[in-house]
Amino acid sequence: MKQTSIHSRKLMSIIELLYYSFIISTISILFIGYQYGEGDSLFLLMPALKNIDPLYLINDHFVNSSVEFGPRYYWTLLVSFLVKYISLEHVFFYLLYLTYYTITYITLYTTNRIFKINVLFSILFTIIAFNLIPFNFGAGDHLISNYLKPSTLVKPFCLLSIILALKNRPVLSICIICIGILFSPTTGLETAIFSLSIIVFGYIYDISSTNSLDSWQLYKLLKKILPAGILLLLFISYYWLFEYANIPTIDNSKYLDAFIFRNYHNITPSQFPVRAYIRFLFFSICLIFSFRYLTFNYSDNRRELFQIKYLLVSILIFCFLGYLFSEIYLVKSWIIAMPFRIVFLYKWLGIIIIFFAFYHSLIAKQTHPIKILLYSFKENIKQIVPENFIPTKYLLVMLSLLTTIIFVPLIKAYTQLQWISFIFSIIFFVWLIIVNNKYLRYGIPLLF
Repeated sequence: MKQTSIHSRKLMSIIELLYYSFIISTISILFIGYQYGEGDSLFLLMPALKNIDPLYLINDHFVNSSVEFGPRYYWTLLVSFLVKYISLEHVFFYLLYLTYYTITYITLYTTNRIFKINVLFSILFTIIAFNLIPFNFGAGDHLISNYLKPSTLVKPFCLLSIILALKNRPVLSICIICIGILFSPTTGLETAIFSLSIIVFGYIYDISSTNSLDSWQLYKLLKKILPAGILLLLFISYYWLFEYANIPTIDNSKYLDAFIFRNYHNITPSQFPVRAYIRFLFFSICLIFSFRYLTFNYSDNRRELFQIKYLLVSILIFCFLGYLFSEIYLVKSWIIAMPFRIVFLYKWLGIIIIFFAFYHSLIAKQTHPIKILLYSFKENIKQIVPENFIPTKYLLVMLSLLTTIIFVPLIKAYTQLQWISFIFSIIFFVWLIIVNNKYLRYGIPLLF
């Protein structure tokens, strides 16, 4: 029986999802310029060091107050617990790698299992979604970071919560994001609300499809929403609201002055560079055309596309309200929420939709020039290196070892740029085109 090619096969096995997630996340973390104890990451080390050693900087008020209850309280408890078993340096690196790996897995799962993109293009789109930054609104809207921080650690929980909501599993979605809320209460809570909104959008789609609204449909919606909403409310109350009630409050004006001074570049849209708005506009136009194309040319996943479309619109409305209440009418709760940090969801889902529309247009036209170029490249390589040429596998192993020993240390030593990660991820993608699955077990260009 002839083995199905990864270029034509639709669904990955669990092993393949784990395997390709490992390769993409490993390449990314190696070449993205990982930092430990530099910049803002130094600030995150102090609470953990204080928990480990109570005498650490005992007369420093900032360090002493960092271990009290606050937004990073549970984050500090997690790091302090893990430090009992492994070193602090390894805790930060392993947690960041686990974050990279989980985000990669969720993105692969979304492209391959939900939108049914074939294996090869799922890998390509995951590489792009993982490395591409279409625009930048502040420091907190990135999907990934080159050092570990709570706002990065919460991202996998946010993505998984959104995907579970798309699969109409609100209780499990809220259970997942509740874990993320422990590490980043504002981003986690905002994602939880958007996840519940996805469920509502799904039922709106069902109602619009049948052109009828009855008590039974309303009952089904409440049956889904109410348990998840009550769970979220109980969790927030127990782990955050009750604890905050025991903290002495300070004058609102002084608090806002200090908070805005500390996070000015993240919460004031008037300070975002003009080029960021230009790139955002271009990205959004591409997104609008992609939705329009899928509306008229794609008959599957209608419900999911409807939910995603109105989720993205909701995110934009949320950000506009954030601008309104953080620059024109100062409202403490909106300023603390820092709404523009949730833009990472807009970018992540937007990239998937744009490239999914591109993929569908590609497979819809078998004579598309890009498709012809891609597959002719593969066939030409196969003619140069025949599959029955036995020494080829040994040559591939030698090239991988040569890359590991000579080339990679030079790259790691002299560069800390994200585009390096993207380049080597594309090299891996080209490797898949050239050799297919046959030689993967002999010599994979992991580049580490």
